[in-house]
Amino acid sequence: MTAPASPTIRVHCDGVGRIIVRWRAVDGATDYNIYLDSVDPPSGLEDELDEGDEYSNGVFVWYSTPYAESLYVGVTALNLAAEESALSTTTHVWPNVDAQPDQSGSLRNVRRRN
Repeated sequence: MTAPASPTIRVHCDGVGRIIVRWRAVDGATDYNIYLDSVDPPSGLEDELDEGDEYSNGVFVWYSTPYAESLYVGVTALNLAAEESALSTTTHVWPNVDAQPDQSGSLRNVRRRN
C-alpha cells in the first residue's frame, strides 16, 4: 500500500477570525489531518476528519475557532494503513479582521505558498 496523494486545498477567512479550509476527497484516503502553525511548514496537528465527514458532492469543509495571529495551514491524507501523504501546498492566512492590506487598500488575508 502507498500513501494517498496530497489534497489540493482552498483556504479563506470569514472576517471574524475563523479559517475555512476546503478540499475534494483524495483516492485511497480514509482520513485527513489539518495542520496549523505560526511557521511554514505547519506541524501542529489541529484536527482530524474521516471519510464520514465528506459532503455528498465529495468536498470536505473544516472551520477553525477564531484566531488573531497569522498562521500557515496544510492538510494531509491518510489511508487505511495510516500512511500519510505529503503536506498539501501550505497557505498563509491572517484570520483576524485587521488583515494585511495590499497596495490598493483592499484586505488580503490569504497568501498561498508552494
